[in-house]
Amino acid sequence: TEGMKAARMLRQDDEEAGTHTNICMTACYSAGQGFAAQGLDATYISPYLGRMNDQGMDGIKEISELYHTCGGREGRTQVLVASLRNAAQMVELARAGLDAFTFSPKVAEELVNLTRTNEAAAWFERAGKESRGEAV
Repeated sequence: TEGMKAARMLRQDDEEAGTHTNICMTACYSAGQGFAAQGLDATYISPYLGRMNDQGMDGIKEISELYHTCGGREGRTQVLVASLRNAAQMVELARAGLDAFTFSPKVAEELVNLTRTNEAAAWFERAGKESRGEAV
């Protein structure tokens, strides 16, 4: 709740100065916290999927509910999912409509380094060399 106090103070300062500070509420795990973030006009709310799952929560389900509570893509508070442990989690959340993630290089590698894609790329490279008369 110290973070909420700080966010409220930032919003008050913004009103006085005629500015707008982007606020990210982190470590939020429930739809209720999404309501609070919206009430503070937070730019982002950032649930930690891995930690949620570690605590026995169904992180995918909770984050999907949080996303819809915040108004989805049209909402003024966007859900920025952190602590993804694998690419499959990102794909599942994307199917639910989420599109803002932070993730590790390991997860990024999983997204793009697929055996079938690598095999197809190698085949096209060989075919290109052969068509140009180059040694394969």
